[in-house]
Amino acid sequence: MNASIRDQLLREVATLPVEQARRVLDFVRWLKVAAAPAAELDARVDAALADARTRATATGITDEDIAREIAEHRAHS
Repeated sequence: MNASIRDQLLREVATLPVEQARRVLDFVRWLKVAAAPAAELDARVDAALADARTRATATGITDEDIAREIAEHRAHS
């Protein structure tokens, strides 16, 4: 990104209320993800799932616990 565009973006975002600035940030992050190659996205999802499983195991949450909670949620939806 060239300095002119960066400076223009920063000036525009600086004038926004906090909530709108957060939405701009979310949109920029979405743009970055949308532009990523599929293999990179797959790797990020795999890493996130591995991290979630590690945390679940560390706290004693089993696959059966997760399945039960999903079933309960779906029954009430």
